[in-house]
Amino acid sequence: MSRIASERQNLAFGERLAKIRLGRGLNQSDFAESLGLSMRAYANYERGDREAPLAVIRALNEVYGIDPLWMIGGYEEQPVTAKLPVDVGLLVEIAYELDRRLASTGRRLKPGIRKRLIEVAYMACQRDGAVEPARLDELIAVAR
Repeated sequence: MSRIASERQNLAFGERLAKIRLGRGLNQSDFAESLGLSMRAYANYERGDREAPLAVIRALNEVYGIDPLWMIGGYEEQPVTAKLPVDVGLLVEIAYELDRRLASTGRRLKPGIRKRLIEVAYMACQRDGAVEPARLDELIAVAR
């Protein structure tokens, strides 16, 4: 992942990690091991001290079936499992390009609206085969 996520986003990501871990009754060490992470790296992600790389989102999807979109910006209280196979790399690319474009304009979106924009952009990118910056700009322009 790039260094686009804000401190608030890193903290929220860490809270989602903790919900998954606690929901499975695992301590940090066992959960980190299940994801192929060192305890130190995992603790940094859960505390929100560091931005988690794409590999963590991919591992959560592969090992626990967690929806990558929920990990990136889910506002639902409990973890959401993926309903269909997900191209995690594409999803993360879209989320970060969206966040980069929002940051450049100083615009912020409510979490639910941001999530919906990512979903719509993901569907369009799957159809078109690429992330289209102009499409992201159009979605941002109409988002409320």
